[in-house]
Amino acid sequence: YWAQLLILKLRGKKVAVFCDSTIHDQRQRAFKGVLKRVFFGLINAIFCYGTRSMEYVAHYGASPEKIFKRCQAAAIPHDYSADRARADRVALAPAPETPRFLYVGRLSPEKDVETLLRAFARIHQELPAARLVLVGNGPQETSLRALVRALELEGAVELLGSRSGAGLFAEYSRATCLILPSQSEPWGLVVNEALAFGCPAIVSSHCGCSPELIVDGVTGYVYPVGDADALAQRMMAAVSVFADHLGTATACLEQIAEFSPRAAAGQILFGLESTLAASMGA
Repeated sequence: YWAQLLILKLRGKKVAVFCDSTIHDQRQRAFKGVLKRVFFGLINAIFCYGTRSMEYVAHYGASPEKIFKRCQAAAIPHDYSADRARADRVALAPAPETPRFLYVGRLSPEKDVETLLRAFARIHQELPAARLVLVGNGPQETSLRALVRALELEGAVELLGSRSGAGLFAEYSRATCLILPSQSEPWGLVVNEALAFGCPAIVSSHCGCSPELIVDGVTGYVYPVGDADALAQRMMAAVSVFADHLGTATACLEQIAEFSPRAAAGQILFGLESTLAASMGA
């Protein structure tokens, strides 16, 4: 980044960067903080993925006129239909008596799947028919399987491995809600995918997408990161609050409608045109 910045500045070019980091993503070091302040001070435009990213660059001294908020868009099938996604959700979503919770992502420490398993153990005590499906793989798979056994959740927790395409999208349709418990998550594109298929989401307070995508009790819930009790409470609430599958799917689809590749491209174009116009005016 520094090499590119130097070359572009020497050539008299305007420089724009994308930033999806948030203040929660990494341990802050004073020396790196100084470097970030210098870097952002030399940049002409910064495209930020949402409110959390904007707060991050502002924290390191980026001036407001340089910051452009843009939406984060997930790739969806070319034949995707919101109407079909709504219909599939209504047909496949589970009844409150048999809730099905879903996690999609890497099985690694920063995702904090352990907290999800401990929260689900509390749910399973009250609702023995509840199920938790984990989609993904990673270095923690063995230890997570051991935790499932220690919590006596065999048969209630299913590790499916990787899924993509129609197989993954069907899991969103069949879930009571998606859960993203990450300790570090710049955005969380799986939440975009879930909402696009009418599935609400429960996310930790460290997930970057929460201000934009999660409307409390409408498209999902936010809980304090690492708090298994709070997560269990949100999961239990989701069973009844999102039992209206048609209403929930409609709310999710409305919330995600503006987070499209076309909208993202338009926001980038606007930022570049604004930056160039400002420099020409100067």
